[in-house]
Amino acid sequence: MSASSIFAVAYLLGTVAGLLAGLLLPWWLSGTPAYVAAAALIIWPRIRPTDVELRRAFDCGPPQEIGRRIEALMDSVARRNVGLTHGTFWGLLAGAAIASMPAALDWFLWSGHATSRWGCFAAVLVAVGWLFGTLCDVEEQEMRHPGLVGLTMWTAAVSLCALPALWEVL
Repeated sequence: MSASSIFAVAYLLGTVAGLLAGLLLPWWLSGTPAYVAAAALIIWPRIRPTDVELRRAFDCGPPQEIGRRIEALMDSVARRNVGLTHGTFWGLLAGAAIASMPAALDWFLWSGHATSRWGCFAAVLVAVGWLFGTLCDVEEQEMRHPGLVGLTMWTAAVSLCALPALWEVL
């Protein structure tokens, strides 16, 4: 599984978990699970090389190049761990921000946004759209900047959620 596929799945699962965290926690505390999950995934990486990948690195090819094959394998594992960490973090942060945005808008601006749940639909739609785009990618290119992709997806989802309130203001 490539780093972009892992990012897309982690973003979708993180969005759903973030929506739950945003609904269950106060708006000012709803982003905490994202930071805790990111710190935990940085300290304890979850993806390890499989036995098949290690066996392939040792057995396939000349023995002089075992070091390069192991290094390439570990770089691939590191990219997948980075995709998992960024996908989980940005998904949790987007879900929490969107679920708690009506309460934050009620507190900061004016009341009347607490009943709107279209943002939850928008968050899941953005995550599913990215997952579908990743699965339909024929070339399966490696993700170069997962942090920038996550920030862009977070911005898109939060903007879609904030548009009704902005429309009322304008």
